[in-house]
Amino acid sequence: MTVQNPSYLLKSRHGIWYFQVQIPKRFSQTQKRQLFKKSLKTTNRLLALKKARVWWLKMEENDFQWEEEAETLNEQYHQGKLIYQRLNKLDSNDPVEIVDFLNSLSLSEETALRVYNDSLERQTQPTTNQCHR
Repeated sequence: MTVQNPSYLLKSRHGIWYFQVQIPKRFSQTQKRQLFKKSLKTTNRLLALKKARVWWLKMEENDFQWEEEAETLNEQYHQGKLIYQRLNKLDSNDPVEIVDFLNSLSLSEETALRVYNDSLERQTQPTTNQCHR
């Protein structure tokens, strides 16, 4: 009889067990990594399983917090997009008008504009595909 491991429990080629889960796409704006991977620092399967279950519970507890962060980031993104559209309507040849507009923004509006701008930068950066052999 073969014992199947949970999908979040992985063994490295060196025999060390890891806890690994994929971060949901809805959180990809707040998380730079697509995977969360943590060494369980053991070669013992049963001990690794116990440690991995603890990590699984921690991830479940944090899911609600991630939901709130994703919602906040989404709101900031949309607010930043509206501010960016207003900024683009200004005369680009008049630096005083642009500076006055930027100085008129509240701290939350500046943050929203920064979130939107960061998102644009990530979209325009080339992705690198690396092959591991």
